[in-house]
Amino acid sequence: MEKINQYWGANKKFIITNEKQLHETKLLNLNSSKAKKQINWHSKLSVSDTIKFTVNWYKSFLNHENMVQVTDTQISKFNEMK
Repeated sequence: MEKINQYWGANKKFIITNEKQLHETKLLNLNSSKAKKQINWHSKLSVSDTIKFTVNWYKSFLNHENMVQVTDTQISKFNEMK
């Protein structure tokens, strides 16, 4: 949450609460170990870069920007990464 708050800026602060969780949150789990083992996959984005991409996307959405253009730009930036 610290990174999200840092990248969001503008005096916004997000906090985690222990309020009622959605049902599927108990079922969702990401694990890339099988892909790493079988096809030597690795992430292009660090956790920090992933948070930046996500925060920027949501900020653009909330600012009513052209989301096709925003998404295309992010995909292009991603594809340029080594």
